[in-house]
Amino acid sequence: MEKKFNITGMTCAACSAGIQKTVGKLKGVEHAEVSLMGECMTVEYDESVIGADDIVAAVVSLGYGASLADGQEQAKREPKTAPFADDAHRLKVRFFASLCFLVPLLYCTMAHMFGAPLPRVFDPSVYPANFGMVQLLLASPILAINFAFFRSGIRAAVKRVPNMDTLVSLGALVAYGYSIVTLFLLSVWETAAAHERAMSDLFFESAAMVLTLVTLGKWLEARSKRKTGEEVEKLLGLVPASVTVVRDGVQVSVPPDRVAIGDIVLVRQGDSIPVDGVVVEGESFVDKSAITGESLPVEVCVGDFVTSASINRGNFLKVRAEKVYYVTGNHESRLDFDSIAPRLSEAGAVLLRSEATYIERDGERIMLAGIDDPAFVRTGGDALERAGQELAQLPEPEEFTVLLAHRPDLIATYAWYGPALVLSGHAHGGQVRLPLIGALYAPGQGFFPDYTAGLYEVGDTQMIVSRGLGNSLIPLRFNNRPELVLAVLRGA
Repeated sequence: MEKKFNITGMTCAACSAGIQKTVGKLKGVEHAEVSLMGECMTVEYDESVIGADDIVAAVVSLGYGASLADGQEQAKREPKTAPFADDAHRLKVRFFASLCFLVPLLYCTMAHMFGAPLPRVFDPSVYPANFGMVQLLLASPILAINFAFFRSGIRAAVKRVPNMDTLVSLGALVAYGYSIVTLFLLSVWETAAAHERAMSDLFFESAAMVLTLVTLGKWLEARSKRKTGEEVEKLLGLVPASVTVVRDGVQVSVPPDRVAIGDIVLVRQGDSIPVDGVVVEGESFVDKSAITGESLPVEVCVGDFVTSASINRGNFLKVRAEKVYYVTGNHESRLDFDSIAPRLSEAGAVLLRSEATYIERDGERIMLAGIDDPAFVRTGGDALERAGQELAQLPEPEEFTVLLAHRPDLIATYAWYGPALVLSGHAHGGQVRLPLIGALYAPGQGFFPDYTAGLYEVGDTQMIVSRGLGNSLIPLRFNNRPELVLAVLRGA
């Protein structure tokens, strides 16, 4: 039996991996797959051995929320942005409450560095114990306000599935605990050495600063998720609840997720196109404004590609559902991808794992190649060498070859292979984009990376890098909106 569960409280990739690992080890569970962005989990299990309540209990024991998804609610496609809005509001309150204590704490600990006035009773050179006590009184409320970090992090550590909260809580507790011990010694031995120790060995502000800044990052991440979710919900709202397809010469109505590759979909005037595909009959005008931002409808005819969520503004169309192509990234290497791959294929995706396929139209064809992320390659040297090994397994590129490859920083190696176009991602747009400077940091490229978003050229090879929808392990985007890229290939 396969069932879907709603999961709440996940904050990073380690959270989803920990839940997946724990549930996957339960007796009777055949397969478990957790989506961090979707906040859900799909589980295949033998209901004669284990029940849904047991699976929920296992997730709850890790410190997360879990419930069995309601099939009827799924069918209605109710908005999922409300949890993100609630998280954003809760984190906003936590951040500003923490800030109210952090500002005076920082003033107290750093005022003497700048010659700013400090009450004599708190002067570390006169009353080191008082100096430490006021820090304790200001830092303790910040730890209490952000107790959720400790609840989640410690519970995850006890269950041997540590996550980002574990690191945050460990750092804060070590700094706070060491400072308490130092404060106790200061109160016992008020000597000249104690004065010096009060100036250098109290780290209450470090613990408070870590918690406050991570809370700020989580608040900004929740806001970003909410905005992204709202945009995705708008796109999902354009997909009809049912689709009319032609099978064996008979028109049948099916849900959009039941449309198979090769199905002929009927799209009437005013209908939203439910799937990506190619027009096989009819001529019309299609409104792509929700996808591309184009203000005017675009004329389409037989052989033209149309995108799901576009709206048919003209005549009746018949559209053949097309394939989705998939290549691996670095995160998949941390999962049991061999068990995930068959499910992707069942859903209609074509996996290109260091192999190529061909798309033919009007007597011409495009070679579409894809390689595994270097993290999947267990032999060889660095990522550059491993990517070269993957490229060597591909057939010789044709006149027009499109390469799907996860890491944009390896563009020189891709250009050596010789594709006309490379489609890539991985950089998340650089996470933080500074005005007049650009991206701040990207995995594999470090600070001020070269390839983060947009179109690049190396020799005769062009590369398009998408900012993507999700975040890296850094839960923050600034001046860097998520995106879906639509590339139109035109003949010479």
